[in-house]
Amino acid sequence: MTQYDRNTVTTTRQIPQNNEDDVITVVEYNTTTYTRKADIGDYIFWGFIGLVIIVGIIGFIKSIRSRKYYKCPQCGESFRSENMESKTCKVCGAELEETDDPIITDKTK
Repeated sequence: MTQYDRNTVTTTRQIPQNNEDDVITVVEYNTTTYTRKADIGDYIFWGFIGLVIIVGIIGFIKSIRSRKYYKCPQCGESFRSENMESKTCKVCGAELEETDDPIITDKTK
């Protein structure tokens, strides 16, 4: 069950009256605010969200590091491959060279 903290604040204001007696009226306002207490379910939820974010970031970094860029010496086709080793060109069938150039000209999309 959700629990709340309760805080009550009393504000006192003096309101001058425009009459012959110059009577000052004092008005008190009671303001109650409620703030939600965090329970174990909140900590589990936010811990799970944090874990999902961390796993997503690690997976993204791993996929970027696994990218390899290849260029065909015969036809000039260049492309990238993730998580696999490419041996031959998919356009002309020649042996591929691995390069560091991230510019790709993959025409077979």
